[in-house]
Amino acid sequence: MTIKIVQTGITLLQDAGRFGFSEIGVPRSGAFDSYRYQLCCALVAGENIPAFEIFSGTFEITTDQDLVLAIVGPAQVLVDGKMSFSGQTLSVGNGQKLSVTPTGNGPAYLVITGLQVDMVLNSASNDSLSGLGPKHVRVGTEFNVITNIEDQRNVGSFIDAKTEADNFTFRYIPGPHEIAVSGVWKVFSTTRIGIRLESDNPTEPGSANLASFPVMPGCIQVPPSGQPVILGPDCGTTGGYRVAGVVIAADLHLLARLKPGMDLELRSVTIDEAKLAQARLSQLLAKAIIRPSGFGSW
Repeated sequence: MTIKIVQTGITLLQDAGRFGFSEIGVPRSGAFDSYRYQLCCALVAGENIPAFEIFSGTFEITTDQDLVLAIVGPAQVLVDGKMSFSGQTLSVGNGQKLSVTPTGNGPAYLVITGLQVDMVLNSASNDSLSGLGPKHVRVGTEFNVITNIEDQRNVGSFIDAKTEADNFTFRYIPGPHEIAVSGVWKVFSTTRIGIRLESDNPTEPGSANLASFPVMPGCIQVPPSGQPVILGPDCGTTGGYRVAGVVIAADLHLLARLKPGMDLELRSVTIDEAKLAQARLSQLLAKAIIRPSGFGSW
C-alpha cells in the first residue's frame, strides 16, 4: 500500500534529528520547528516519526489505502477539495487526495502513521548542508505505508489552541566569547543552516582567524561584518567565527518562523532561567493534546 506525491511545494522529510555522529562532522539536522513537530507526533501517540516538513506551496498526495495522519502548523488543509483543519488527527480514505498549503509563519508538519522511510545514519532527516538523508520528496515519489486498526484509536485528537504563540524574543546564554549582541535585530535571510541578522549598528567585528571549534544549533556567530548569524539545525559541527552566545533550547523552534524583514530581540539569560523555560515548554507540550476519550463516549 502506498501514497504518491502529486505536488511538493517546498517540502523535506524530517524527524527528531541525527544524533551521535557530530564527532565525524555530521550535522544534527531534524525538524526546524521542533515544537510543532513534537505536537504532530503526539497527536498520533508517537515520537520521532518521519514527517513531511512543508515550508511553502502546496504539498499534495493520493493514497490507495485508508490513512491516519496529523497536521500541525498554520495551513489550508483539503481532503478531496473539501476544507479540513490543521491541529488535529484526520482519516483520509482509499482513493482520496490530501493537500496542505502553509498559510502562516514557519513550516507545517504532516505525520502519517506507518509511513516507511529508509533511514540514513538512524534518521529520516534530510540535511541541506551535508546532503545526507532518505530520498528527496519529488512529484511521483511513492512511499509505502503500513497501518493497522489500532492506528484509529486517536482519530479526533486535537491541539488546545492556547498552546502556540509567536514571540520573537530569543533568550541566549552568553559566551564563550565576550561580544555584545543583546538588542533588536532585523532578519536578513533564513535557511535551515542559519539565520542572518542585520542592523545599522552592528556589533564589534568578529575575528576570521580563530581555529575551528565545536558549534551547535542556536550558536550566535559573529563574522567580520559584525552582523550575527544564528545557526540552524543543518549547521556544521565546527566553525571559526567568535560565538557571542547560544539560543536556549526552549526558543530554538521559533527560528523556523522567522522571515526576512522581521524584527527579533536577543536577550541574555542565566542557565537557571534557561532550565526553567525548558521545563515550562515541556509542561506545555504534555498538556497540549486533547483526546476523544477525554470527553467520554461520542
